[in-house]
Amino acid sequence: MTPEQRQRQKMMVFAGMGFELVVLVVGAAYLGAMIDEAQGWSGTAMTSLILIGLVGWLVHIVVLAQALDRQEGRGQQDE
Repeated sequence: MTPEQRQRQKMMVFAGMGFELVVLVVGAAYLGAMIDEAQGWSGTAMTSLILIGLVGWLVHIVVLAQALDRQEGRGQQDE
């Protein structure tokens, strides 16, 4: 793989992460607003869902980074 291809691949990964985060926050805000309106709460569900989603997303990113690190470590050992 050429350096340009690696750079493009990294950019696509970061773009995908950003898209995941935007969809997560917008979805949590929409769902939270619906729950808040139905229950008569003042933003509690929206705030909670966004925070839970962000923590889950962060854990997901850390797990993926660890898996990638292990995979790259195995690739270097094979060479």
